Parts: sequence; structure tokens; C-alpha cells
Amino acid sequence: MSKTMRTVGVLSLFVVVSMITVFACGSPGTVTETLTEDEINEDLGLEGMEVDLQPGKIIFMGESEGMSIELGMTMTASDGAVLIEVTEVLVDGTSMPVDMFEEMGTEMSETFYHPDAGYVVESIEITDDQITFTSVKE
Repeated sequence: MSKTMRTVGVLSLFVVVSMITVFACGSPGTVTETLTEDEINEDLGLEGMEVDLQPGKIIFMGESEGMSIELGMTMTASDGAVLIEVTEVLVDGTSMPVDMFEEMGTEMSETFYHPDAGYVVESIEITDDQITFTSVKE
């Protein structure tokens, strides 16, 4: 199961790292960046896994170690930071306690929060085919 958890963590962190790169670069002002579901899936590079965007949430799904995995998470902006919460975990169709993944969500949220970087996240909108991040860089 630990390899499965690492796979889910890698998928989740992909989104986080992509957005840190966008926010940390560029000139002062408002920055809006959109990632489509297709772009995310093309850039993942992990065989057998994909992202399904749904209004307000991100679903990672696929196969790992011969098991079917589905992980649902939300991303919201709060006080300039990104809050990531794991909302659902299914392994072979069986629901797992989400509190097992609470630490992973906290770690991903902390990855986004860099008060010395000079930017704050204003909003995150997740639709059925894209994620739009808006931040302000000072």
C-alpha cells in the first residue's frame, strides 16, 4: 500500500509544483494561469493514472500495484494560501478513511505557501475541464 500512497502523492504534487512555478515567476501584478485536464494528463507521464476534473474538485484515478485507486481532493484559496483537502479515497472500490491522508493534504498546502515569495493566491476555480489559479505578485 505504501507504493500506492506514494503514487497518489506524486500525482497530487504535480499540480502543486506546476502552479508554484507559474506564481514564482513574472512581473508584479495579477497573474491568471489555467491548466486544462488534457494538459495535466499529458504532463503526468505516469502510465495507468489520470486526472478527472469535476466542478470544485480534482479526482486522481487509475491502477497501482494491481489495485484500482480513486482519490478526490479540493483546492481552495484562503488568506493568500492554497488549502488542499483530501475528500475521498477509494481502493478497489472500498472507501478508506480520509483522515489517513490528512497529513498529505497539509504537506501539499504548505508547499504552496511561501510568504517571502511575494505572491498571494486570490482564487482557484476548478471546472469539469480546467483549473484556473489567480494570484497577485507584489
